[in-house]
Amino acid sequence: MDENRVHCFGLASITDGDCDMALRVRKLAAILGLAGVYFATGKIGLSLAFLNASASPVWPPTGIALASLLLWGVWLWPGVFLGAFLANITTQGSLLTGLGIATGNTLEVVVGSFLLLRFAGGIHAFERVAGIVRFVVLAALLSTGLSATIGVTSLCLGGLESWPRYGPVWLTWWLGDAVSALVIAPVIVLWATQWRMRLGPMQVWEAAILLGLTVTAGMFVFGETPYAFGYLTLLPCLWAVFRFGQIGATTSVFLISCIALWGTLRGGGQFVMSDANLSLVLLQVFMGTISTAMLLFGAATAEQKRAEARLQVQHAVSRLLAESPRVEEATERILRTLCRMTVWDVAAIWYADTRANEIACAGICHAPSVEVAEFEARSKEVRFRPGIGLPGRVWSSSEPTWIPDLARDPNFPRVSSAIKCGLRTGLAFPLRLGSETLGVIECFSRSCRPRDEKFLQVLATIGDQLGQFIERKRAEEQLRESQARLVQAHTKLEEHAKNLEEAVADRTAKLSETVGELETFSYSIAHDMRAPLRAMHSFAAILQEDEAKHLSPTACDYLRRISTSAKRLDALIQDVLNYSQVVRAELKLEPVDMGRLIREIVESYPNLHPPQAEIHAQGRIPEVLANTAALTQVISNLLGNAVKFVKEGVRPTVKILAETNGEYVRVWFRDNGIGIAPEIQHKLFQMFQRLHSPGDYEGTGMGLTIVRKAVERMGGKVGVESAAGQGSRFWIELRKASAEVTS
Repeated sequence: MDENRVHCFGLASITDGDCDMALRVRKLAAILGLAGVYFATGKIGLSLAFLNASASPVWPPTGIALASLLLWGVWLWPGVFLGAFLANITTQGSLLTGLGIATGNTLEVVVGSFLLLRFAGGIHAFERVAGIVRFVVLAALLSTGLSATIGVTSLCLGGLESWPRYGPVWLTWWLGDAVSALVIAPVIVLWATQWRMRLGPMQVWEAAILLGLTVTAGMFVFGETPYAFGYLTLLPCLWAVFRFGQIGATTSVFLISCIALWGTLRGGGQFVMSDANLSLVLLQVFMGTISTAMLLFGAATAEQKRAEARLQVQHAVSRLLAESPRVEEATERILRTLCRMTVWDVAAIWYADTRANEIACAGICHAPSVEVAEFEARSKEVRFRPGIGLPGRVWSSSEPTWIPDLARDPNFPRVSSAIKCGLRTGLAFPLRLGSETLGVIECFSRSCRPRDEKFLQVLATIGDQLGQFIERKRAEEQLRESQARLVQAHTKLEEHAKNLEEAVADRTAKLSETVGELETFSYSIAHDMRAPLRAMHSFAAILQEDEAKHLSPTACDYLRRISTSAKRLDALIQDVLNYSQVVRAELKLEPVDMGRLIREIVESYPNLHPPQAEIHAQGRIPEVLANTAALTQVISNLLGNAVKFVKEGVRPTVKILAETNGEYVRVWFRDNGIGIAPEIQHKLFQMFQRLHSPGDYEGTGMGLTIVRKAVERMGGKVGVESAAGQGSRFWIELRKASAEVTS
């Protein structure tokens, strides 16, 4: 709460700088007012003191003072002390005795209110059975013992009472205070906090009839009849409990108590004895018992009604969610249900905008009898960030929040408009979908209400249901929009597909024709280029052989370079032709004895024979599904590379072995060559990639490209494992010959 703002008696908020004096005047007036009421009712009570002038079995000030401190604060205690002192000093005239009695009376209500605030919920103690039990024990039985003990002791010490009569006087004193706490304090607290009861026309008539019946029963029981009909007063009290709750029960008990006191003093009713003090003591015991019973019955009934209301609300919300076709309609009806079926006067829904990182009010409803135009306008115009205000707090934490007193909450920016509209208590709960909070619903009441965990559990369930409903309806709306877009897109797609098919067919025909012409042209060009290259190579060789002695060393070097370049270009063209053939040719796959094919290839190449090289096939190599010509090209290129890329002076050695893996056969070619560094292995099977300079090793950079393309055309794979200086392990993987033959 803003440190410059204070809350005065729960009625309004003012600023220290402008209204400090007004606040002090109000407090002083309240203290003096309580002192005056205490003094007046105290004098009435002392007029019924028959055992001792200062000890009365009827002491209304205790209930009045206890209710005042519970409602407005312990700071009113000086009024209790002043009123008690004046009442006693004007009775027996002893200053010290009066001070002692006033001290006891003050401690009685201060301690009682503290215990109730600490252990029973303060003014909300009358709403639950557990709170009633604590109220009876702490405020009516225990704290009143302080006043009786200090007061009777002061009388005895001041010589105004004898010690032998300490017990009877103490009992009379304590009983008057205890019954006052039981009868008067509840009716004051409940009327102060629940005076805005909603009564329909029929309930007003029922209340009038009940009032008349209560007075009639009291007059009859405590009139001139000598019979013990005291139990008849229970009937109107029970009627009041079940029909009007705690406020009706306490009011009935208070009326009967007043009538009973009047009748007993006139000599009517079953408690009249020869001893006037004893008559009042017996009457107070009876009224204390009736009050305690009605308070317990009322609390139990209220708890039962709240439980039924929670179930009804939950059922109503479930039914509304099942019946509502749209989110807006469902949320509006739920807000109206909360205002109609619960004790909350105002309900609002807020939706989170994750993009703007703020939450805004989307709708607000209120009971017909409540005027909250200013609060509604303020709610709709503000937006809250996470953690700010009641909606922002719930949005940030995803947990319900209960504010018992809006005026005293430090994080409620709409406090001024809420107080002007009479709103005192607020709560909010999240609309959750899993861990995401979609929005918040908040409720407000014009009465102070304690935190109700069971009601919060019901609201949490409602929040989860509504969150799922919102998400489901949004998904349905998105689905409908998607379906509409899909139908539209499908129609357009059909049109485009029809046009595309025609265009593709036309372009495919043209492209096939163009590709065929390009392949024929490139093949012819490559084939026709070989004739002049061979001529260049031949004429250069003739010049080197026949005319070398007539040429200078420089000319001989040029001739050698021409011959070498022509030879390399011829080899490159041959590799291009081979690659083109591998790419274009239709490869018919058939069972091939790979072991036999390897032996034939080795026999056909002299450079693969000892002592130039050693080629060993280890173990049996199974038949594979391949094209004989393409596989011959693959094996020839792999073996040729294996014997070519070795260090000078090292005899090439190649070991060939096979392994079977399901439907495939993997054949390894392991050599003792120079090896290949891992960082350049990815370039091996690319076109025109040479990993060494032409002066070190001959080649065109097409051999392994042809190997890869041929193996892939046969439905296989190729790879290598190697390291620099440690030889290489090339492998090809083809299907076993038992697989289906395809082309």
